[in-house]
Amino acid sequence: MIREATRDELRNGLGALYTRQSTTFRLFAPGAKEVSLFIYTNFREGRRGNLYPLRKEPNNLWSATVKGDLRGRAYQYVLDRNDPARRREVADPYATNSVANSKYSRITPLTAPVAPGPRLESPTDAIIYEMHVRDFTVAPNSGVKNPGLYLGWTEEGTRLPEDPEIKTALDHLTELGVTHVQLMPVQDFENEEESRSFNWGYITTEFFSPEGMFASDPGNSSRVRELKALVAALHARGVGVIMDVVYNHTAEADQFGPTYSFKGIDNASFYLLTHN
Repeated sequence: MIREATRDELRNGLGALYTRQSTTFRLFAPGAKEVSLFIYTNFREGRRGNLYPLRKEPNNLWSATVKGDLRGRAYQYVLDRNDPARRREVADPYATNSVANSKYSRITPLTAPVAPGPRLESPTDAIIYEMHVRDFTVAPNSGVKNPGLYLGWTEEGTRLPEDPEIKTALDHLTELGVTHVQLMPVQDFENEEESRSFNWGYITTEFFSPEGMFASDPGNSSRVRELKALVAALHARGVGVIMDVVYNHTAEADQFGPTYSFKGIDNASFYLLTHN
């Protein structure tokens, strides 16, 4: 079920705050002299629509409200676009859905939260199993239909092809007796998503968007829906989920896309800089 942004979120939230009538964009960019917004008609073909200027608010925030139902459209911010020496195009660091190797952000409405996971009487009762989303089901004999993907974790009744008595994937995980799974990074990280090549995931590009290499389609909202399905499947089996997030590991260069958000928007504000 789609949830539209609340009045409080529209007044104070960051990112792309969606309603069916309009979307409000708000960005923290203290060092910018000017901020604009491109909304794409087709990001896969690089086709841009209109350019919208953002107005500066107190506390170094910039915002604009664009009318119309923009669900599913991609966008980018352009900072200092009239200054050739400073102009840069970046994704939204507060986006809940990035696409195209973190190059663009996607306007994606929030949906109902996942049902809560299990509770323990004491933290010392936790039995935690650290796992990598891709590695868990990517083997050819994993028995799943969606190997290496979020959806591979949701499949039930899977067995080792050469020995049907041996459970695999979710069924095997829950018979181990663990209380929690700690997922190695699932926030969007620096990589070529379509290749689905192995990546530890510790060089983050977007902290609020799931990673696309584990999704059935990296170019839409699949990553959001399918990560939630993974969490829901584990909760239904009585297994809690812990996210492995490292906030001092971020992407900086443009190996797979543009300059990434944090350094591109305001290096001095997002990082603790040391000087000799």
